Amino acid sequence: MDESKFDSAIFLPFTPIRVLMNTESTDKTKAITKKFLDSTIAASCDADIRVLEQIPKEFLTSLFRKSLQIAQMRSKDYKEKSLDTAKNYFEHEINRIKSLSIESTIKSEQITSVASKKDLIISSISSAKLQVDSIRIILGKN
Repeated sequence: MDESKFDSAIFLPFTPIRVLMNTESTDKTKAITKKFLDSTIAASCDADIRVLEQIPKEFLTSLFRKSLQIAQMRSKDYKEKSLDTAKNYFEHEINRIKSLSIESTIKSEQITSVASKKDLIISSISSAKLQVDSIRIILGKN
């Protein structure tokens, strides 16, 4: 098992990306907070399920594709920030080792080790992919 995948979680933790869209495919994520949703959502009933069954599948597919595009953009931002953080951390660590008063062969071994770990973690973060974990459909009451 690749140890760098676990270490990369320090810089790029598993992060849920929430996307809320209305029926016009407009991103409403910032306008509708998770706290608000959690306080107002109730369990669905048989009538709600019947309403869902009437929604055209093409419309749901369209909403899904649009929300996935938004989530991918946000995911890219998280990855870029994580890459910057990891690169800065390892550069700082390499500079710290260089400044130590230790034997040059030990210093060189330590720098090589840190640089190798940096490369593994940067590669792991760079190859991270978005995974859709769940989709929630919220029906408004008229």
